[in-house]
Amino acid sequence: MLFNNEIGGGRHSAKETNPELLQIVQKIIADSTDGSPEDERLYKNISLGAIQNELEKLEYLIAKNTVGTIV
Repeated sequence: MLFNNEIGGGRHSAKETNPELLQIVQKIIADSTDGSPEDERLYKNISLGAIQNELEKLEYLIAKNTVGTIV
């Protein structure tokens, strides 16, 4: 049986249920990003746990592994 025109069961991803999450994570890591503006590679000087803690302050309950898939 399908509900709300959705295929399959299970929990939806954090990005699906909170589309603003990517922008919030980008703001969190913006001050901790280094690299050349000409080079596409950027280096993040912040741990997944620190990002998770910042998200928890904003009342997002999210696992470090999930943060890793967003970053």
